[in-house]
Amino acid sequence: MKKYSYVLGDGKIPDFLAKFGLITRIGEDDDLILINSFPKMLHKVTRIMKVNGMSPIKKGSWHIGINTIQNENGEIFTIPLMPLDPKSIVYPPLINNHFVMMQILTFNVSQFAELYGVISKRRTLILDLRYNFGGEISAMSKCFEWLNAHCINQKVVLLFNNTTASAAELFIEKCQRSNLSTVSIGSETYGKKWAYKKVTVGKSNFFLPIYQLAPQIEINEYINTDTFYESSRSSDVQSKLIFPFALNIENILLERR
Repeated sequence: MKKYSYVLGDGKIPDFLAKFGLITRIGEDDDLILINSFPKMLHKVTRIMKVNGMSPIKKGSWHIGINTIQNENGEIFTIPLMPLDPKSIVYPPLINNHFVMMQILTFNVSQFAELYGVISKRRTLILDLRYNFGGEISAMSKCFEWLNAHCINQKVVLLFNNTTASAAELFIEKCQRSNLSTVSIGSETYGKKWAYKKVTVGKSNFFLPIYQLAPQIEINEYINTDTFYESSRSSDVQSKLIFPFALNIENILLERR
């Protein structure tokens, strides 16, 4: 079990970095092991030996803004710690005479129930699952069950990209394998390998794997809206985060009616 679990700790640097989408643990050599990042990084970094010339396991070594890190091979990268502004990501439901488009950042069946009146009168429901990093399997299952009960005679369009992960990937697979009439638009999803459960023991928080994820997702129309965690080598042009936007997909839908 130790192989697949990691400790976030209590008020330590992994907890601090997790707020910025960096999932880490402290290594045996007082280095920092980068387990995951949400979204993914353009450059793969596994071990952080120094940050801004100091120890990476001390919170005071990091600062809001651009941080210069050194990996185990002595390569220099920059990684920013930039709190995301929800206003640049979130948009309200889009409703016209033909479809309802909903942004599903988290799974909550009430968001479907609240719009049932307008959803039931449209031929198409578009679900934007970009930036949905997963969540509780039970909450995801309730949303799927609601769709399967109320949208069986409608077209359900699924939008996703490399920021769609974990339970959101399972949701797509369940929809595609159900009796729902689905159209899948996007690019390869994040590909998270394990579903985890948070367990608290004393002052430590453990994430233990519940089961392995291996969703089989089909893409009907490939559209690349991939987003990467802003990172760069010292020789690179700085890469910027691209936030989700409402795709103009009416032409694609017209072709499939």
